[in-house]
Amino acid sequence: MTDLVNSVGLRHDPRFRPDWSPEMLLSSNYIGRSFAMRVRTLRAIAPLRSDRGDAVWWDLLLRAGLTSKLSSGFPRVLTHLTRRPAPTPDAGVRAVQDSIERQGQHAP
Repeated sequence: MTDLVNSVGLRHDPRFRPDWSPEMLLSSNYIGRSFAMRVRTLRAIAPLRSDRGDAVWWDLLLRAGLTSKLSSGFPRVLTHLTRRPAPTPDAGVRAVQDSIERQGQHAP
């Protein structure tokens, strides 16, 4: 879970994450940018695609190929953000299309 903190330090807009779902991740980056990943996983999918803007985190999660066995959640606030990632529609579509094509499927 993450929440936002405003300029005077008040927390608001908590976002609770559901269980891991690769299918849901194709529709939106419900994880955001607050997550931990094993170094060996990160090295296997490096480098970060910084040209994706705020979609860089979504792209990273999609490329990691995580399954429910390889992921776990924490039932508490892990971080306080001043803003949430807001990828442009084009960057988000590109990240999802790349992911679908890596799986050998056609992305319209």
